[in-house]
Amino acid sequence: MIFSKSFTIETRLNQKDNPEIIEYAKEYTILYGKMIRFTWHRIKNGGQLPMKKSEFNTLLQKTFGVNKRIANSVIYEVIGIYNALYQLKWNEFFQLKTKISKKYKKYEKLQQKVYVLKEKAKSNSLSASQLSYYRKLKADLFHAKQKLNRMNRSLKNRLAVLNSRKLKICFGSKKLFLAQYHLAENHMTNHKIWYETFCKRRDNRALYIGSKDERRGNQLIQLVPMVNIGKGNSYAIQIRKNTKKREYVRGTCIFKHMGGLLAKLIIDKTHGITYRIKFRGKKCYLQAMIKIDRSSSDCVTRSTYGTIGLDYNDGFIEMAETNETGNLVKLKHIDLKHHGTGTKAENEIRQVVSDIVNYAISVGKDIVIENLDFKKTKAETEKAKSDRGKMYNKMINLFDYSRYKSTFENCCYLRKVNLIKVNPAYTSKIASQKYCNQRKLVIHQGASFVIARKGQGYVDKYIKPKKKKTV
Repeated sequence: MIFSKSFTIETRLNQKDNPEIIEYAKEYTILYGKMIRFTWHRIKNGGQLPMKKSEFNTLLQKTFGVNKRIANSVIYEVIGIYNALYQLKWNEFFQLKTKISKKYKKYEKLQQKVYVLKEKAKSNSLSASQLSYYRKLKADLFHAKQKLNRMNRSLKNRLAVLNSRKLKICFGSKKLFLAQYHLAENHMTNHKIWYETFCKRRDNRALYIGSKDERRGNQLIQLVPMVNIGKGNSYAIQIRKNTKKREYVRGTCIFKHMGGLLAKLIIDKTHGITYRIKFRGKKCYLQAMIKIDRSSSDCVTRSTYGTIGLDYNDGFIEMAETNETGNLVKLKHIDLKHHGTGTKAENEIRQVVSDIVNYAISVGKDIVIENLDFKKTKAETEKAKSDRGKMYNKMINLFDYSRYKSTFENCCYLRKVNLIKVNPAYTSKIASQKYCNQRKLVIHQGASFVIARKGQGYVDKYIKPKKKKTV
């Protein structure tokens, strides 16, 4: 069975090697931004084009003087933006629904407390301190009810937007748009500077859709591997200008990451290659979106040799390696110095994952991780009052498991390593009950060992302790 997975690789275009491309891209991204907004305002209601796709393509060609491939790229991108935004709105809706459910449970408990004290207050059986506490609870109950009403109104409004499918978006970011009303706070001296900054952010990209039946996977942008002159992952770039004549701008670039795979795709023509030119400030970047095929028999690792179980925690990873019979043969503690979603944390987790995958290839064993999802947990978090609650909220938001998981998925897919995701239920409890004392392991080491055994198919059941009968 053949599987396909998409990857986006990126390189920065050097001003010295690509002056023509960068200059042309600055002009073209402005036109592309106009086409994006023109299409959005006609497609947004219901997510449907106002006419057939071919007719709308012709309309874009006549209105902006572009060719068919450029018009197709605009339509493709706008539909993608709409679908992504629609899915995001649904996620926000369900998150708010989860928060309301939790808030309502707290409201019911508070209501019961108030009811008990209310009955005592009727008979004047409350002390002065109890009466003060009762009044405070009534005030808390009132504010909780107000909060629930606001949240329910917001939920109702979100559902109405989803049902009508009339989505709104601010190209260039809403934050930067609102900065025009607070220029001094955003370090801007006048409205002209704000407008120039906003336009640069709004019109900062252009997409070029590719197809496998086109030359080198794309009709408008073509990359030619320069292996014949011994430059490794170097490419010659050729971009067709938006003119009636066949005019081109040319330059060179180097893809340090996955450059060899890109060259193979260009030569083999198994899939089309989509490119995007994007500006971040004054720097220009070229992105290549590629598809890589894998079959189930391509993997170079097996679980029959043993597995490598990983227990991911805030600040470290515990690794446990088993042999073919499920017995523990190696333990390793890996520290993660950086936290959150910054560049340093991202680079660190990539390096750690790469080292683990390299080791898995060297011993020929599958990697096993927990299949965790913190979306619901993060949705239920509220503003904490205690220091312990604040620390918990901070840990939950810094615990970027989704990036850890996606990094492993991508790396294992590229390196042909089998990645097994297991149910995380009771791993720590099983470890504490069966292995920690007997093998002198700390709880996280034991959890990684249980995860490794789960990946091999061994079943370790957690036995709930019986409650002691009270005489």
